[in-house]
Amino acid sequence: MKNHYEFILKIKEIKDKYDKERNEDRFNIFYALHKEHDEVNLHSRFISYLLAKNSGHKKGDFFARKFFDIILEMDNSFLDEYEVIPNEFNKTEFKEIDILLVSKKLNHAIVIENKIYAKDSNHTNKKEGYNGQLERYYNTILKGVPIENNKESRNNEFSPHNYICSKIDVFYLALNTLKTDSFNISKGNIPEDIGVKEIYYTDKIIEWLKSCLNEIEDDAFLKKIINQYLILVKNMTKTNIPIKELNDLRNLYSTDLRTTQYIIDNFKHIKWHTVDLFLCELEKILNSEGYRNVTLYPENSKERNIVITDLTHNNKDINVGVKFKIDEGDTFYISTLNNLSWGVTESEKWYDFKSNELQNIRFSDFSTINTYNLIAKDNIENAVKIILEEISEEVRK
Repeated sequence: MKNHYEFILKIKEIKDKYDKERNEDRFNIFYALHKEHDEVNLHSRFISYLLAKNSGHKKGDFFARKFFDIILEMDNSFLDEYEVIPNEFNKTEFKEIDILLVSKKLNHAIVIENKIYAKDSNHTNKKEGYNGQLERYYNTILKGVPIENNKESRNNEFSPHNYICSKIDVFYLALNTLKTDSFNISKGNIPEDIGVKEIYYTDKIIEWLKSCLNEIEDDAFLKKIINQYLILVKNMTKTNIPIKELNDLRNLYSTDLRTTQYIIDNFKHIKWHTVDLFLCELEKILNSEGYRNVTLYPENSKERNIVITDLTHNNKDINVGVKFKIDEGDTFYISTLNNLSWGVTESEKWYDFKSNELQNIRFSDFSTINTYNLIAKDNIENAVKIILEEISEEVRK
């Protein structure tokens, strides 16, 4: 046990050493103004700002041409005449589409859905034109906006707009390849020959930013800003560890391979029991606070154990959680799917938790600090307390 403890201390020494170096150069305008996972106000806005040729960066379509070559892998003749929404002068998304590029000359549109931690905005139980989020965007550009706001309206009249195109490419920009069943729902009736092409921050966005940096030596300020955004993306995708630090860790691990293997082999079990303890604590406190019909789901314990195993051992983003009632009305759900969140599926009301301690809890990969924090039982109890406070406040309103 003493040797294992000393081994952990040596790992901490390496971490502290490199954290100190990172801290010395921590100034970053993006961290100062936004949360790193802010899809709309940070990532989509900055990417669309670079893509728009009339932006204040004064590089014309330079960034867009790199984007087409490296990320979209498309013919950049599209860029002879195009518009990007949102942009520097119009910061509002068109019909909630994160990034929309339109060539009216070619009657061609490119829809980019930017997903970092948020759930797909599907409406499977609600008559709102289309079930899936991507399906809704695709048909909005193809046909227009349904005049009647219900599922049957897709066959009726549509309200035209300035961005209707007959050719549409749809892209799904995400951190990594982890997807859920909701992704297939989101695609809906988009024709198979068009499909949804997946692109990732982990490789393509980083490659694009690096390539741009290599060719803007003449503008030190712009280069500094793009490099700060690249640092943010690397931190967000956990690709920010330098080779020297990795070598130090590898050399340390090689001195005690048994302990290293012990940690790796057992971490998946630690994750499993963290999720199980968290759900059981939620169930216990909900019952003690007088909520009604409190039930873990899946309700069958054997099935639930299998689901938690898929969630924590196989990194599958799966829906497991707790359901309950406050009175005889709606059934409320607290779900682990994608980010930890809560809602009422019957009415399609769904909420992310607002507290900083509950932001971006992702049990499928334990990739955020708030998820790791729940390994400690005290942090679970504190998180459950905040969860109930937020839900009670929202219901009271």
